[in-house]
Amino acid sequence: MQTQLNNLESNEIEDECNNTTSELTEGAVKIKISAGSADSLKLLRDNIELLSEFHQIEILRILHSNHITFSENKNGVFVNLSYVNYDVIHKINEYVTFVNKQETQLCEFEEKKILLSNQYFK
Repeated sequence: MQTQLNNLESNEIEDECNNTTSELTEGAVKIKISAGSADSLKLLRDNIELLSEFHQIEILRILHSNHITFSENKNGVFVNLSYVNYDVIHKINEYVTFVNKQETQLCEFEEKKILLSNQYFK
């Protein structure tokens, strides 16, 4: 799971003349997709599913604070993202990007800590 999170290096949102696109960089491949397209929503869904339960609950709070309807049963919480306003999608996308960057930085710091620990304290 951490490997998949580390593959997502950057996420940039551009607004140009009502033609909003998301640019995701995964490794050396750049993918440009329009904000309302099914592909972008699927990519967002996949990234949300990779997050821990804590972060998924935070995304649910974002949805709830923006009065987005969702259904919940024993299998989980379900949201039809195709009916969600772009501003809310943008907030969720920013949060997912923040979490991915944070996870990457934490892994890098942990690796440095282990390296320094092995180098100076053994």
